[in-house]
Amino acid sequence: MILEMTDALRARIEEITSTLLMPDSNNGTSAPDVYDAFVPKRRRGDAEPKLPFVVVRPAKGSDNGAELGAYESTVEVMLLIAVHRPDEDGYRDVLAIVEKIRQSFLPAPVF
Repeated sequence: MILEMTDALRARIEEITSTLLMPDSNNGTSAPDVYDAFVPKRRRGDAEPKLPFVVVRPAKGSDNGAELGAYESTVEVMLLIAVHRPDEDGYRDVLAIVEKIRQSFLPAPVF
């Protein structure tokens, strides 16, 4: 269940941020890449992962016993966000990503 949840969350964040173009580490502009749990491991000869990116990482979870025949599971997820901005305004790009995701979840905060 956790894997399906993180896959669905990653897909939703990809959709949410797909129109959010910002400076990237390839000297262009692009929407953030979104990864499950970790940034892909760099192998010899591979380029560095492109910035910006968001990592969807499950942090902890719990299951509550059945009450009236229903189980409840809770999973906390960390979003790790990295951007490429050579000046001191990089935090603004991070906040733009956070705000875009936050605004998308406000109408239905339980995922």
